[in-house]
Amino acid sequence: MRPSPVLSSPFSRRRALVLAGGGALAVAGTSARRLAADAPTVDLPPEQVAEYAGRYADLGQAFTFAQTDKGLELTIELTEQPGAWLPAIFPPLPPPAPVAFLAADVAVANRQRLPFVRDPDGRVGWVATGLRLLPRVEAGA
Repeated sequence: MRPSPVLSSPFSRRRALVLAGGGALAVAGTSARRLAADAPTVDLPPEQVAEYAGRYADLGQAFTFAQTDKGLELTIELTEQPGAWLPAIFPPLPPPAPVAFLAADVAVANRQRLPFVRDPDGRVGWVATGLRLLPRVEAGA
């Protein structure tokens, strides 16, 4: 049996999986992309880095960007919801990771790109992870 010409390219296959799977497979495929270990970074002034410090969370997870002597550090935690389904075994969370910047409003930690989104007044209000936006719930100290 010959493969369908519509599904012959990787892009077409991904699109077909998204259509067949309702988008869940696309989320897994997109979040798995990692940056090269040697991606060029930029140094931002400390007062600009301080704009990103804080806690960003939704119902299932929280990202905390804390200022340290070495710069910004990311800690990820999962938050339990009453009555929610929980797996028997949770995967281990990554240890606190240093945060570098590829540009203003674009951070990277654990080789994962973390774009920040600003509100209409120019304040940092969200961080994007995968296909989710986590709103800022606490400002950094």
